[in-house]
Amino acid sequence: LIWFSPLAALPADQFLWGLASMLAAGVPMWRQFRFDDSRVNFNVCKDHEEDAEAMWRDWFRRSGIPRADFKIIIQAGEFLELSRGQQIPMFRSEHVSSHEAPFSEDALDSYPAARYGDTYYYVVSGEICCQVEYKD
Repeated sequence: LIWFSPLAALPADQFLWGLASMLAAGVPMWRQFRFDDSRVNFNVCKDHEEDAEAMWRDWFRRSGIPRADFKIIIQAGEFLELSRGQQIPMFRSEHVSSHEAPFSEDALDSYPAARYGDTYYYVVSGEICCQVEYKD
């Protein structure tokens, strides 16, 4: 009889479920303990490394964004230095094709970015004095 055999002493189902639940909780915990965000480097030009670090510290203090996530943001943008009196470009030079756009071309014409600009800026140092040139 199986109930009186030595195999009945080891509850296999409890052992397997216990092992599975420990793995499900232990693997993410181990990855979190090993995670070191300080090794992430921002791939920007040498002139703007300090600016990128300062931007990340500012964003981290305000939102808690990790360096790895901020690296994606900083690499998607570019640093732009303007002299006094120079106009700030508000539109990208290249046109977004219809397969890259989230809307159709007709919808983009009525989108506010079509009139006011599709470029967004984050001022690292200095200041911007703006004048509104559109009618309300």
